[in-house]
Amino acid sequence: MFNIQDTSHLTVKEQLAYQRFVDQLMDVELPTRPYIKLTSFELIDETLLSSKVGGTPFLKSFDDIPVDANDEHMALLFQINLSDLPDEQEIIPAKRGLIQFWISADEDLYGCDFNKVSEKVNNRLIYIEDLETGLTFEAIKAHFEELEIDEDVLPYRGVIGFDFELSEQSIVQSASEFHPIMDDIWKKANPDFDYKQNISEHIELMHVVHKTFSSNDVFHQIGGYPFFTQEDPRYGFEDLSDFDTLLIQIDSDNVADDTDASIMWGDCGVCNLFVRHEDLAQMKFDDYIYNWDCL
Repeated sequence: MFNIQDTSHLTVKEQLAYQRFVDQLMDVELPTRPYIKLTSFELIDETLLSSKVGGTPFLKSFDDIPVDANDEHMALLFQINLSDLPDEQEIIPAKRGLIQFWISADEDLYGCDFNKVSEKVNNRLIYIEDLETGLTFEAIKAHFEELEIDEDVLPYRGVIGFDFELSEQSIVQSASEFHPIMDDIWKKANPDFDYKQNISEHIELMHVVHKTFSSNDVFHQIGGYPFFTQEDPRYGFEDLSDFDTLLIQIDSDNVADDTDASIMWGDCGVCNLFVRHEDLAQMKFDDYIYNWDCL
């Protein structure tokens, strides 16, 4: 649940304070959110309806392939088959259909506009409820080969599938409500040690405390608390504050040592898509935030 840190590089005072903090932490019931953990693997036998990053997308018509600002065909980033999700999950209200996300392959930002993360010119989020099509896997794959989309500018290699597991996620340091909760726990554990009064002297201690709430695991997930390598793109923008629900998060991932399948957002970054909870309840994806950041 927590990533308890090695504190041998800290002063004795800081080590003792951190240990008291950890002891206090174990007695606190922290906020949690349900989430679906996505465990990746190289997808060998993909189908049109597979949940995947990359690969051959489900289509009803070749005219359904989105185009970007330069009228070039987009590439499928991922599709999630909702029937693959755990039966008991309530994060995504629909139990059938596909959620697809497409990005431009005509520029090097993976279809994201960092100055306007709600921009949809070079990316597209789609929900397909009816999964009947007259197109075969082979026909769609051949069509995309003819389009000659430049795969070198995409953030993935190969085709990646997912296993899904419903779980509970404790609050992470990127959550807006994290800092007041953490500060309260620290004050109870160390009422006479306010390390923030002289943060420059205790910067390593601060890093240790924050890393206690982080993980070395890859963060592919649906729902739950988002993770960022830099900062929340919604922070400081009032018009983005109502995008309150993490739809999906795709992290950088060397899927397996013995395969070429991988995902890499810039320099080991992470991708997030946010929606409004009321839109998700109706499976409406006209408005969303798409962002990725890296180290």
